[in-house]
Amino acid sequence: LKGDPTSHNMALALFDKLGRWRMVLHAFDENQADVASYSMVMRNARLEGSWQLAIALLDKILDAKLRLDNTAMNTAIACIPRWEIATEVLLSMSSRSMPKDIVTVNAAVNACE
Repeated sequence: LKGDPTSHNMALALFDKLGRWRMVLHAFDENQADVASYSMVMRNARLEGSWQLAIALLDKILDAKLRLDNTAMNTAIACIPRWEIATEVLLSMSSRSMPKDIVTVNAAVNACE
């Protein structure tokens, strides 16, 4: 898939809506990605059961110097089945002065169950 981040995200969203999470992972292109792209791929990594991939993608957002948003952080936290790591991500939001919302809190609580 070649184009700009908007067309890239539209293609990813189409595969996502069709429930084709493997296609989302396959079609992802870091060279065309923005934070929304990464968030969508993290969500689909969660469906695959690959929380490690979600954390790696969160690191790539930082490496690419993209501006993190709550959606990306909430998605990453929701992917993590281990409370210790979810707590680390939650605390990193505080160190970045990112606001937490009900989705953030619910994702963190779910990681603790």
